[in-house]
Amino acid sequence: NNFGSRLHYLKMGKHSLNYLSKIGYLFDSTEFSAELKQPYRYGNILEIPLHIMDTYLFSPFYKGYSLEQAIDYTKETIKNAGNKIVNILLHQRHFSDEFPKYKKWYKWFVEYCQESSYNFVGYRGLARARAA
Repeated sequence: NNFGSRLHYLKMGKHSLNYLSKIGYLFDSTEFSAELKQPYRYGNILEIPLHIMDTYLFSPFYKGYSLEQAIDYTKETIKNAGNKIVNILLHQRHFSDEFPKYKKWYKWFVEYCQESSYNFVGYRGLARARAA
């Protein structure tokens, strides 16, 4: 009851949230929403939709962006969000010299958010705040 989940490949069946809620997960972040859908409760679990994922930005199977295009897309998404939560996923294995574009984008992103005075919050903190 103090841990969350994100199902691999963002694959969720129609009963997945129900099962995760019943067994006591605090949060899940499997749903993807380019439309900036905001966190919502499903039973006892908080679903926190993803909005930007590194793989979607750079993989040739999805957007296949250059670094500049990924930065522009990220800025535009954040601008469109206004005061909403923007949920970003970077796979830790991409933060390496093996994936220079991913690593540069993530470093840029953190610096951009700090310079813009955006707040960072983890899933557990968000789930606990929304439960209060």
